[in-house]
Amino acid sequence: TYEIKVIAKDENGAKSDWSDIKIFTVNDYPPPSTPIIDGPTSGKVGQPLAFTMVSTDPYGEDVYYKIFWGNGGSSWQGPYPSGEEQVFEHTWNYPGKFTIKVKAKDQSGAESGEATFQVSITRSRAATNSILLQILEFLMNRYPFLELLL
Repeated sequence: TYEIKVIAKDENGAKSDWSDIKIFTVNDYPPPSTPIIDGPTSGKVGQPLAFTMVSTDPYGEDVYYKIFWGNGGSSWQGPYPSGEEQVFEHTWNYPGKFTIKVKAKDQSGAESGEATFQVSITRSRAATNSILLQILEFLMNRYPFLELLL
C-alpha cells in the first residue's frame, strides 16, 4: 500500500500546490478465471434446471460464486474448491428469455470477469393438457360410447 501525492509544473516552470494524499494498493494476486457455465438452454415454468459452473484460482484458493439468474438479486455463495465443478439449480416462475450472469472471487477478494448464459423458459403445457383432459372426461361421462372410440 502506497501513499501518493502529486504536483504539476507547466512549460514556464509554474507549479501547482500538492494534491491530497491518495492511497494506492498494489495487488499481485490475479483473480480467478471467468466462470464457465454449462446447462440447458431451455426449460418450462416451474421446472428446476441444473447448471454447472467452474472457475479456477491461479493460487488454488477456494472460490465464491455470485449468480444473477435474470429474475432477481444475487449474493456470494461458497466457498468451493478451485477448479471443481459446482451444480446450482434454479426455477423460473414465469416465461421469458433470461441471461444468467456469474462472477467468481477468491478468498483474497480478487474478482473474475463476468460469464453469461442464455436460457429460454416457456409455459408448461400441463395446464392446457389438464383442461383438455377435463373436457374429454366430461364428454365421456355424458356420451359413454366415446370411450369405445378412444
